[in-house]
Amino acid sequence: MAVSDLSGFLQPRIDADERVNLLSSKFGIKADNPDSGDTITIAVCGGVYGLTAIMVVYAWCNYNYRPIKAKGLSWVTCIYISALLWYIGNIGTNGHMWVTGAWMHCKVWIIWFRVLFCYVFASLNIVRFYSLDRVFNQKKPFTRRSSLIAGAIVILINVVYCLVNQLISDSRTVKYEPLFEVCNVTQGFRIAALATQWILWACCGVLIYRLRNIQSSFNEFRESMAIFVVTIALLIESTVTYIHYKYYTLEKNR
Repeated sequence: MAVSDLSGFLQPRIDADERVNLLSSKFGIKADNPDSGDTITIAVCGGVYGLTAIMVVYAWCNYNYRPIKAKGLSWVTCIYISALLWYIGNIGTNGHMWVTGAWMHCKVWIIWFRVLFCYVFASLNIVRFYSLDRVFNQKKPFTRRSSLIAGAIVILINVVYCLVNQLISDSRTVKYEPLFEVCNVTQGFRIAALATQWILWACCGVLIYRLRNIQSSFNEFRESMAIFVVTIALLIESTVTYIHYKYYTLEKNR
């Protein structure tokens, strides 16, 4: 049932109207198909990530400038890369495009991109905040060796978590629905993923509180608070949305 002249990244194998009717009937929602608005959203967000990449490259080109060097550019770069990989996983699993071709491997994109790098992003921020706490509050060094060990531990823990979820039955986690051409995420998996994020960012909050009295010209506390406030706002929005609107990514005006 091939369809032509449809907006979106990939052409579906099911008639667009039929898909909407099937989804609406199956899940009891007012479903919608990916359209030009979704394509624009992907392009705009991609542009933001591209601009950020330019800024990261610029920072590395001026690495010897003391305020930049003090930021821990290696960690900042790793944090950016984890956010970028999360975004790539988000493209095909958030209702912005037709889930066909390579995007049909829902577990790969959701568990190993969206979930893994969302957790890595938070975990790397924990390590970065801890390094600031260790240097400024505890007056102890945070060496390159310590950084490598911390990074390895962060990656290992998150990979093990995702591996466990990969081995769990698709019916309990993430499943591709070929009839509807969508990735269906169970509510239990969604709640577990959100709860883990809250735990990670609660740890960030504790460390940021410890940074409140840092006297520095590099604004470590203000930057950390800005990251934390924006992330918590997004996390609240995501929690409310995905708990209240179970099939949010499939609904019209998402």
